[in-house]
Amino acid sequence: MSSRVSCASGAVAFAVALGLLACDLETASDSAGSAGSAGSAGSAGAVGSAGAAGAVGTAGTGGDPVDHVVYEEVPLSLSDGRITSAQLGIEGTAYSESDVHSASSVTSNLTQPIAPSLVSACIRGATAKVDRASSECVTMMFTAPATDCFGEFWGVAIRMNLHQPIDPNTGEGVATALPFDASALQGFAFDLTGAALPPSFAFNFEVDSDVNVIPGEGQYCSQGQVKLVMGTNRVLFSQLLNRCFRKGDPPNPSAETAQSRLVRISWHVLTNTDAAVPFDFCVSNVRALLK
Repeated sequence: MSSRVSCASGAVAFAVALGLLACDLETASDSAGSAGSAGSAGSAGAVGSAGAAGAVGTAGTGGDPVDHVVYEEVPLSLSDGRITSAQLGIEGTAYSESDVHSASSVTSNLTQPIAPSLVSACIRGATAKVDRASSECVTMMFTAPATDCFGEFWGVAIRMNLHQPIDPNTGEGVATALPFDASALQGFAFDLTGAALPPSFAFNFEVDSDVNVIPGEGQYCSQGQVKLVMGTNRVLFSQLLNRCFRKGDPPNPSAETAQSRLVRISWHVLTNTDAAVPFDFCVSNVRALLK
């Protein structure tokens, strides 16, 4: 049985192991949940609502390292549940995903049948609270592939695979997303709109590489480096740290060390041990930032 439910457009999402995350979070804090891994497609939900665009904001301690820098951007097209750029060779499925405990409250417009006019990826609902008294956590009989309580209750995400070509036999994306060489890029920009962004401590932008022999090794996230806001956001690979929830001196490696083999980008609503986290937001106008 999978530990997550995904709303995918003909693709099985890429699996990310979670083995070390609970230990890190137990040591550091109970405030944030772990990242999830991809599983099999789940039940469809209703279309998530989009709110009005908010004011342009800055991220973290000023957003871009130099806020007035003008970046050369390449827009990524979102159509029929796929994100594409012919110029960059990006093509992959856009989908929503959640752990099995949060799934019943989550709805998304990334569910088949997808409206042809879809230009925003939307999701709404609430994460489940990390419940250490649950039977899964007490007995340590976790829903695969979870290996700990935070992996069992990892949260909810919108994900976009970067290299998932169409299988000519099925007409759908290949089952396993492939690595994309993002060496020509320095990050991504995107717009966030909606009725309710998650609080900053529970909201990450993430990239995953296929360098994940060690659980969590291939994930780079924005927590503590970038604050996601309503409106336009720009996140550089230099601002995404490996296992960002675990602070180190020197700092953990940035996504610059793995950008030649990126698999997907994600907007992840994290869990905690205190309360459920409500959300209602959309992602649109995704752009790649050229070097």
